[in-house]
Amino acid sequence: HPDILSGVANDQEREMLKGFLIGLVGVQKMDVQAVCLEAILPKIATTAAKPDLDELLTLTKYCQKHLPASSVQGKELWAVNKQMQVLKASSLLFPVEFKPASDWETLQRYVPGTDFLTEDYVSGCTTPSDFRAWRDFLHAAGVKHDPDNGVEVFAMKFAEDKLSTRFVN
Repeated sequence: HPDILSGVANDQEREMLKGFLIGLVGVQKMDVQAVCLEAILPKIATTAAKPDLDELLTLTKYCQKHLPASSVQGKELWAVNKQMQVLKASSLLFPVEFKPASDWETLQRYVPGTDFLTEDYVSGCTTPSDFRAWRDFLHAAGVKHDPDNGVEVFAMKFAEDKLSTRFVN
């Protein structure tokens, strides 16, 4: 309990108390990865009821910070889109804020039905590796890099759009 360590005078005393609790009393150190895997991921997986939007963002950010992407592989998670709705991760794509290899958001008028993650996930990212870590984590959790049949649908809609401006029925 946090109150146990709140009464200590300094860091040295805190470490002594921790040593006593762990070494002599048998208190176990909290394993952050185990907490994420056993307690948090089940709350944000699509096998559970949809979580509250703010709670979902907070818990997902916590898990992404402490877990490798491989630990969520095959466990689809709930995710938040740009309209601030909680949806299955597999129904969403990476928006431009995630710096994806393919920018489907700019081209979305040619690919109907596309929906994109909120940029709130990457609000604190500054380096390319930060963005890559988020893409890897959320892709493992179900977010798609490209829409289903995206290239084909884009090509058809783009061609139709360009041809309709040149030729009249």
